[in-house]
Amino acid sequence: MDADRFTRRNAMKPAFAAALVALLIRSAFAQEVLDPDQAFRFSARALDPSTVEVTYLIAPGYYLYRDNFNVQLDGPSGAKLGEPRFPPGEMKKDPIFGEVEIYRDEVKIKLPVALPPGAKEVTLVAGSRGCTDTGICFLPEVRRLRISMTDFRENPPTSAWDRLNPPSQSSSPDLRPDADLWKALQRGGKRQDQR
Repeated sequence: MDADRFTRRNAMKPAFAAALVALLIRSAFAQEVLDPDQAFRFSARALDPSTVEVTYLIAPGYYLYRDNFNVQLDGPSGAKLGEPRFPPGEMKKDPIFGEVEIYRDEVKIKLPVALPPGAKEVTLVAGSRGCTDTGICFLPEVRRLRISMTDFRENPPTSAWDRLNPPSQSSSPDLRPDADLWKALQRGGKRQDQR
């Protein structure tokens, strides 16, 4: 009888281990993860006739990789995008990528834009990639916006209300992916096309 009990007990160990692993995985995924649009609230607006400001409001417990931002112009023909100006981020030791620069809370990126004669708006395609502090990373996000370059305020909004409720000249993102930008983000996000 002791041999039978020993055999049954040893047979139950793998089943118990599998049940414990399943419970831990279920517990990890039970934590509510925000939709990327809520975790990384995105807007863009003209600061002046030749500068676009892209803003990401980042939820607590989430961050965006600096090297995975990618911005392109998709119109009008002849418009040129200058080198984006990023604020300094914070350094993070990433278990996969090593030492990386990230942004938390909020990041504002200024984009110099040269418009062809007569153009009054641009179509911006912006991509980013972020993760949670719990180790869940999102697929690259691509957003397309049309921005009026003639409708801007002299003073940018400073209150949290203004940032969460951008003025009418800010555009709401169109979430249709852009194939070229999607490929660039998958390669690391460092390419910037100028059209």
